[in-house]
Amino acid sequence: MDCEAADILQGIQEQMVMLSRDSTFKMPISFDKGLQYAKNNSKYTNPQSTRRVLEPLAKCGLTDSEVCVIGNVCPETIDEVFALLPLLKV
Repeated sequence: MDCEAADILQGIQEQMVMLSRDSTFKMPISFDKGLQYAKNNSKYTNPQSTRRVLEPLAKCGLTDSEVCVIGNVCPETIDEVFALLPLLKV
């Protein structure tokens, strides 16, 4: 999920102080863009709490990717869920 990606990328960015001492190591621009995207689009700040809230969906047979879509988009109605994941309607 976006909140997990933001958490992981933030940790990597914090370690970049050590990495920046190595002149052969260059972080790609896409890293900063990915971090900003994850931070700006995450509706949650605590990945562990989010996982606990969404865990019942996995117990109902949803895949990790389906749970992530629901967690990232945060649909308000069941119709929105079905629009995002039409196979769930079956």
